[in-house]
Amino acid sequence: MRKSLCFLLLIFFCSLAGYAQNPIQGILADTLHSFASDRPSPVVVSVGNFTYADKEIGSRFSRYLEENLSAVLSRSPGFELFARDRLEEILETLELSLSNLFDQSTVPQVGKLKAIQAIFSGRFFEEGAEVRVFLELVEIESGTLVKKASFGLPRSAIPASVSVLPDNYNDALFVIEELAEVQNADNRDFVVKAWTPRGEGGVYRDGEQLVIRFYANRDCFIKVYHVDVNKNMKHIFPNRFYPNNWIRGRRLYKIPDSSYPFTFELTAPYGTEFIKVIASTVQFDDIEESFQQLGSASGELVSRGLSVKARAEQVTEALTSYTIIE
Repeated sequence: MRKSLCFLLLIFFCSLAGYAQNPIQGILADTLHSFASDRPSPVVVSVGNFTYADKEIGSRFSRYLEENLSAVLSRSPGFELFARDRLEEILETLELSLSNLFDQSTVPQVGKLKAIQAIFSGRFFEEGAEVRVFLELVEIESGTLVKKASFGLPRSAIPASVSVLPDNYNDALFVIEELAEVQNADNRDFVVKAWTPRGEGGVYRDGEQLVIRFYANRDCFIKVYHVDVNKNMKHIFPNRFYPNNWIRGRRLYKIPDSSYPFTFELTAPYGTEFIKVIASTVQFDDIEESFQQLGSASGELVSRGLSVKARAEQVTEALTSYTIIE
């Protein structure tokens, strides 16, 4: 009994020493204490995305915060940290299972993923000499918000190399302004969605691979565009490997999937990139050549090929982002 108590005290004081050397982790530890204090047993959690303000774009600080939060969680008695290598599967399952747009018979049931109970995620912005963080804990099985908190991290304690904004923040804002709502279509019963495995605003390091996922809630024709960190746009779907741009509703599509003879590897330059999807119930008049530069991102380029809108035609769209860091 005495040995066990001594061991626990040793862990506690070692943790205090670690937090003294890393004030950011000390603040995170204090915040997490309020999340765990009312729970009788450790909660199995993972760390999701942290994005800037209301823009849903990531940065170097996103990954810095995620890594420090993971380090604190791994030492917290109130939580058990779930391996991040399965987080992408969790995020995709959560995305699909909570959507009424998808064929639920083909979606893995979230309740079966019992290894993880909740995900920490949130957003942040600069506030004077601090970075203000809004932290949320969401239950996986129900998708409900369990608890949230707000706290400030002193900018002086964050390494100078960790930028709060993405490297191409102004260009990213331009792309959002240009492409967020190209059609201004109010088709609530016709929806297309697109995302990367790490979710909206996910952060990837140089050399990691990217998969783009999308689906619509009805049969339609679709075009997918990629916008790089310099605002250059390419048409990536349909393409010479998958020339048919008609997709079935309520089914998941991936670029590239196992049939493609290539992968998307993320490299410099660093910053935020975008995927834009346009879906139409009528075939496009013009489909650009795949993987060729089209010019600077603009709503005019994205809407090229749409016919004069007839009453039977409906158009919808989606925009998602991810960020590449060193």
